[in-house]
Amino acid sequence: QGQADIGLTTQRRRWSSLSSTSGSQPMTWGIAGDVSAQLSVGLQSELFYTDNIKYTANSSAIGATVFELTPIIRLDIGDPQEGAMSSSRLSSYYTGILYVPTVRRLLEDGEQEILQHFFGEIGRLTDITRISLRLDYDERIVSSSDDTSLEDTYTLLEASGLLEYHFTPKTMLRSKLTYRDITVEDGQANRLIWIGEEALEWAATAKTTIGLGTELGLIQFERAGLGSQNYQQALLLGRWKPTAKLNMSAKAGLEWRDFDGGTPKTMQITPVGAVALQWLVTEKTRISTRLRAGNEPSIVRQGALFREYRFGAEMMHDLSSQWYLSGDLQFVRRNYDS
Repeated sequence: QGQADIGLTTQRRRWSSLSSTSGSQPMTWGIAGDVSAQLSVGLQSELFYTDNIKYTANSSAIGATVFELTPIIRLDIGDPQEGAMSSSRLSSYYTGILYVPTVRRLLEDGEQEILQHFFGEIGRLTDITRISLRLDYDERIVSSSDDTSLEDTYTLLEASGLLEYHFTPKTMLRSKLTYRDITVEDGQANRLIWIGEEALEWAATAKTTIGLGTELGLIQFERAGLGSQNYQQALLLGRWKPTAKLNMSAKAGLEWRDFDGGTPKTMQITPVGAVALQWLVTEKTRISTRLRAGNEPSIVRQGALFREYRFGAEMMHDLSSQWYLSGDLQFVRRNYDS
């Protein structure tokens, strides 16, 4: 798990990764040769009740029982594992494709829809470099069971390119460019986002890595009246792996944000930070936690900035090679500048 896993300007998205802890979903077929290939197929269902399906004011809230059925299809070609090349790797190239459609049905009125999610990655990993291109489409135009509010409800199209280069065995430069297109149901807060990231990391010891980083972002709203936002972040980075079963990543720093057009605002300077911890309790059980403090333009209030504090914890346990249990908890607080 690297620094890219705890971005300061990215909302939590569904299906950002697959579980179980054994590394793949149930029902897996594969072949091994000059280039390995693996096809994983899974099925997940969820039944829940919410007392406010549209996230409206309490006086007009509508309850609903929701059933979701989600097939999971994943194809991996090559060796998409983290880390440098080793004798166990059959190819320096890798490709991963994930397709996750969700059939969502409101049981009371029979309303049904299908939400799409596609993720693809292609890359090359050698002893000194890693290059990857990613494409992610996540259709969440309506509220879903993983949402905490309408701020988390939008459709995302994201494309990114990543370059990691090791100058020495202990020193690495990371560059990443991201294009993000966010679409909301009423179209009032649609936006295009460009993000550039640079980081220089140094492995101080076998267990500790430290570094400096920066992130530059341009947020352009589709509605001319909302203007645009530009931000810059200066960050301290760190990773610590005291044992083979415990891993922690962190980043912290300051953000400068300018506002162009829309409601007149002065530059804002705020601290930002994120910490992620992964603990492999046993071979079948893992616990992960994440804490984040950052700024986001609002979906609900059409571009008004809010500061978000988000804490999440997840536990997963493999019952067998085909069955697992998982549970997660989230706490989110948002302070709006309006």
